[in-house]
Order: sequence, then structure tokens, then C-alpha cells
Amino acid sequence: MSRNRTRLPSVRTSLIRSSPRCVEGYLGLAHSRSRAGRHDDAIGLLGQALALEPRSPRVLLKLGLEYGSSGRLEEAIASLREAAALDPGYPEAHATLGLTYLLAGRAVEA
Repeated sequence: MSRNRTRLPSVRTSLIRSSPRCVEGYLGLAHSRSRAGRHDDAIGLLGQALALEPRSPRVLLKLGLEYGSSGRLEEAIASLREAAALDPGYPEAHATLGLTYLLAGRAVEA
């Protein structure tokens, strides 16, 4: 891992400390945690981002992806349905929702 990539989590943590209402900091740190396999940490950070922007389809998509990665498919479906409802033109939300329905054994709904 490059030195810059190793420093990203600490830079993002500093960003959150200095600007606790900056959603991008939470999203970036959640991404770093997810890549490290720390899905529960990532879900917590995404929950904080969602508290700041509760109607953000992008945050809901990322939360749904993280729930899915953790095997929490029903929670993933709920987040992804909300993301798709908030932005009907968001193809990633619809595609991910369909795939998650399939993984959950709910092909009829996909």
C-alpha cells in the first residue's frame, strides 16, 4: 500500500474533527473502513453522514452497499429502496436494489 493511501484514514479523521458537518469526510472514512473489511465501522460512519443529509440518495446507496457487504440484506434493501424513491433517475440505486433482491431470494421483486 502506498504511503499516501495509508495516510488517507487519518486525513479523513482530521477532516471530520475540523468540520464535523462535512458529509464527504464521513463518506471517505467509511470507504476506507470498508476497504479494510471493517463494515460495522463503515455503517456507523454512513449513519452519521445520513444524519447530516437524511434525504441523500448517494449516502443511502453507500449504506445499502455496506449493509449488503455485511450480509444484512433486508437493511440493504430498505436503504436502497429509499435511495431509489428519492431519486428515481439514479441507475446505481435501482441496479443495486435489483441485485440485492436476487441475493435475498426475492427474485420476483427484482
